[in-house]
Amino acid sequence: ETFLNKEESDEECFTETLAKIYIKQKKYTKALEIIKNLSMKNSKKDAYFADQIRFLEKLITNTKS
Repeated sequence: ETFLNKEESDEECFTETLAKIYIKQKKYTKALEIIKNLSMKNSKKDAYFADQIRFLEKLITNTKS
């Protein structure tokens, strides 16, 4: 793993962690933004991010009603 790859990996972990924090704070829209951004950057975890996006969209819909 090169330095750049490690840096990118660290950034991804940080943003995934931030998304989880937003979810705990019920800031679902902010978390969704982060997850969508990560999904575009990382095709290896497409299925994981797709599940997260569906989950967050349902939470957002349910909290509005």
